[in-house]
Amino acid sequence: MMLNFELKVVQARNLKGKDFGGLFSDPFVKIITNQCTQQTTYINNTRNPYWNQSFNIQLYPNETIRFEVWDYDTFGKNDFLGSTSYKPFLNNNR
Repeated sequence: MMLNFELKVVQARNLKGKDFGGLFSDPFVKIITNQCTQQTTYINNTRNPYWNQSFNIQLYPNETIRFEVWDYDTFGKNDFLGSTSYKPFLNNNR
């Protein structure tokens, strides 16, 4: 049984700087589940981005969500900034 819910990516603080000699990044977040990958928009020239973006997520019970933060680069590869995982407690006994 798959469960649906809304997930909001609000902000990040004190990210690594990958542009302009380490002063800034253009960060965005990838939200990765077994079903799909979604991502926020990127925010230019900041180490403290505020996205406040909502996503509709479908998960199986006991599934883990992976969050990856990247620095967007117009030319070349995006730079990896970090990641974390979250396994929500989904009680489907309503």
